[in-house]
Amino acid sequence: MTNVVVGRWLMLCSVGKSYPTVLISSQFSSPPAFLPAISTMVADADAVPSTSSSPCQPPPAKQPRPAPTRLRFTSLDHDFETTPTTIPFLAVSGVPNSAIATLLKAPSSLGEAYPHLKRVNGDKHVLIGPADDPVIEAEAAKVAANYDNATVYTVQVPATASTLRCHYEKTIPFWPVKFKVNKSMEAMFKGEMPGVSGTQLESIYFDFLERLQNRRGCIVYDPKRRKVLAEGYADAGIPLKHAVFATTATVASHANDDTYYANGCDVLLSQEPCMMCAFALNHMRVSNVLYLESNPKRGAFEGRKLHKLWTKCHRYGVFRVSLE
Repeated sequence: MTNVVVGRWLMLCSVGKSYPTVLISSQFSSPPAFLPAISTMVADADAVPSTSSSPCQPPPAKQPRPAPTRLRFTSLDHDFETTPTTIPFLAVSGVPNSAIATLLKAPSSLGEAYPHLKRVNGDKHVLIGPADDPVIEAEAAKVAANYDNATVYTVQVPATASTLRCHYEKTIPFWPVKFKVNKSMEAMFKGEMPGVSGTQLESIYFDFLERLQNRRGCIVYDPKRRKVLAEGYADAGIPLKHAVFATTATVASHANDDTYYANGCDVLLSQEPCMMCAFALNHMRVSNVLYLESNPKRGAFEGRKLHKLWTKCHRYGVFRVSLE
């Protein structure tokens, strides 16, 4: 009888039930010796978490990718130089301070070809000109001959002007250069849209992308008035009705004598424009053209580099937009 009672007690314990007093009270006047040991085993088993999953429980849901929260604007007009290149120049040391002012008044070739270079460094050494120029060599020798302690030597100087602060900081060990912070260039280098447009275009672009629905679209936005002037979409049934042309017709209908189509406006595109549309946008005098997708076969910018060939009459900025 004892074996039967113990067996029933263990069976109930295996499913998380514990009624030892009820099971054994009719057979034993006091708890048997094996009961404390069995109770400890059950308690230890209950303390271990189960690693098996129930077959009825669904697997954890896959977390969706976070939606893009900002736009990155990549300028196609500028090849940002972050590391300076250098060229050899001749400089003269040991010139008296009283004579340096006289040298600086003399005509110099630096102003024409190298306006970013300063004539004198912190050690009062005077920069003469490129080392591979015979005229410069003769000029440097003449300067050195006029002063007892003067010495001509070759120094590496930055070949181009600094347009970014990070580039300018790397030129300091070579030779002093002139530098002025260009906020537009710094913003474009960081992937931001310069000017007043940068703080407004992101929300407009996101709303535009939601309305596309697999279409090719175009928006003309006036940053000064903070207003969308026109919005158009390509018509697959009409080969020449590209999104730009559909939008241009709307803009032209609202033009007056005080405005030249979309002068000063930004154009937002879902795809890189073709050559025809790119020329039309240039004629509209827009300030910037921004597009989301490349157009490898017919695109005017990434493959054909049309924006690099504009004449000086008008030239708009070109930006490739990416979601982040």
